[in-house]
Amino acid sequence: MAALPTTPAETSNLKSILANTSLFKMLDDAQLDDILSCTRTTQAKGNMPIVDYGEVANGAFWIVYGQVKITLHNKQGTEKILEILGQNTCFGLGEMLLQRPHIALVKTITDSMLLHVDRAAIMRVAEQNFAFSHELMTCVGRQF
Repeated sequence: MAALPTTPAETSNLKSILANTSLFKMLDDAQLDDILSCTRTTQAKGNMPIVDYGEVANGAFWIVYGQVKITLHNKQGTEKILEILGQNTCFGLGEMLLQRPHIALVKTITDSMLLHVDRAAIMRVAEQNFAFSHELMTCVGRQF
């Protein structure tokens, strides 16, 4: 994954993106800064792997733009698409909260920009902000 932006304009843009998501919109400035400091960006072409089966879930992903597909493969190698997610959606929260490995493969379908927020920052902010904790539960509920 790409490193955090280095210019003030890039940092400001990423903070603005985070502040306007349903997951992070209720955070105050200090909490947004905490999340931002633990966020990595990825810009990926279509058909690029993002998460592999069994990979440690050390954070959650937010799709800024593009699409990803979440799939399982059976013993015969046949792909079963569980879900296709697009702009302004998240994935990996359940595995991250349960500290379990990812149970599916995630690949981009189209050119995409993804944010990955480390688990430690999410958990710190969840302890401080009930509205954020509630939105986390809502997102996990939608995923299941």
